[in-house]
Amino acid sequence: MSGKDFSQFLSNKDNQSIQDSVKKSIDPNLFINEQTLKQIEIETNKHFWINYFTQSIVTTLVAPLTTIYTSLQLSVIPHQNKYGDLAEESGTKTSTQLVKTTRDIQPHEKRKFELLIKSGAVGSNKPFRAPIYTTYREAVQGLINQGWQAFYKGNLIGIIHLLTNSHLKIKLLSDLDFKLGVMWHEGNQLLRQATILGLATVSDILSNPFMLFQSRFILQNRLPNFYLYKNLLSAFKKHVRHKKDYFQGSTTYLYKNCLIFFVQVPIQFSKKLEQFQMIYLYLSYNLISYPFLTILRRLHCQSTLPGMIPIRYSGPIHALRLITQEEGIKGLYRGFGLYLIGSGLLQYAMFGTQIDQGDF
Repeated sequence: MSGKDFSQFLSNKDNQSIQDSVKKSIDPNLFINEQTLKQIEIETNKHFWINYFTQSIVTTLVAPLTTIYTSLQLSVIPHQNKYGDLAEESGTKTSTQLVKTTRDIQPHEKRKFELLIKSGAVGSNKPFRAPIYTTYREAVQGLINQGWQAFYKGNLIGIIHLLTNSHLKIKLLSDLDFKLGVMWHEGNQLLRQATILGLATVSDILSNPFMLFQSRFILQNRLPNFYLYKNLLSAFKKHVRHKKDYFQGSTTYLYKNCLIFFVQVPIQFSKKLEQFQMIYLYLSYNLISYPFLTILRRLHCQSTLPGMIPIRYSGPIHALRLITQEEGIKGLYRGFGLYLIGSGLLQYAMFGTQIDQGDF
């Protein structure tokens, strides 16, 4: 689940709901002076913090769904035969085969072998390789074998990314709104929407390092001796000499936001968004953004480091073409069902209910 939906910023629903709540808590008879402006700022900040708190809680609740569908997105099916050992080791070994394998193992390798068996790793799903799941069941089983904490891998980083991305977008848009005033609202609408697109893309790129490490934490095996990153700080330190790694795959945001803009901009000029129009905005956003999210996750995780996806894609367009050729459209939408559920719950919590001061 990445930050605020671009379509919601285009429609200004988020800012409008906060403005309406602020107006209710401000005495309309007051003159607009320094004290009033300060009161408005306090009330606005309060509603923003309520908004952020709600996002954090809901994101934590849907974290298992995020981990499962992201694991499916990061499963590169053509890599099943990449290592040349799948045919020999695929399938579940019988107890006799396991006993024979155990006898052949050296004493100093026994601990490693036990971890290998515990992880449920067979064929290409070895703990020092990027796992490959073809179904929801396989993904769930693979995570269960790593312990219940595996369903929350990268959750804290995901929350940091969500809040950072949301704050950047709101801050940039509100500052521009304040500086331009009437010109911003009554000027050329197409230019206004294009500006919003640019600011949203800038916010996505600036917060990309957090999403990148969320993807990698979800992909890595969390069992001892096999994880790549111990925590977020160690992850940043590991790449400090190659800072461009922090923005790996970030050009994907530009393609995604441009496509969403051209698909949704006609309906944005409607004076009043009817229910079917809101449904169109929601579905079109998710249907367009999910394939790009799959591409982005894979670009985030391709690396020469152990446990990551071997380098395969040269960029977003090449990834789109290669995934479509090798895995079909289904490869771009693997895990989409759980994503839609998680996204729907987050949207309902944020915009389907009215958050007033009395609720907290």
